[in-house]
Amino acid sequence: MKDLRNNLIALDLAIEGIPEKIKEFEELLDKLKIISEKEISNTPLDNEEYELIWNIGSKLTFLKKFPSEILEKITSDTDEKMEIAES
Repeated sequence: MKDLRNNLIALDLAIEGIPEKIKEFEELLDKLKIISEKEISNTPLDNEEYELIWNIGSKLTFLKKFPSEILEKITSDTDEKMEIAES
């Protein structure tokens, strides 16, 4: 994800707001990796980690939302039919 974000910027292909969303997604993936490693090693999760798991649907929904002028550049009708389940 970091390479994607950096390449979009380097090639001047980054649409406003996209690199920031990619960075937020990277950070989410890093947190989920830490949670997974803790669960594998039977290490208790803290409240912040439980809250992240509980709210993952709304976080993903937030990450896929963009202003309409950006959406017109990056989506199609098929994309609009894709659903993200919320908890």
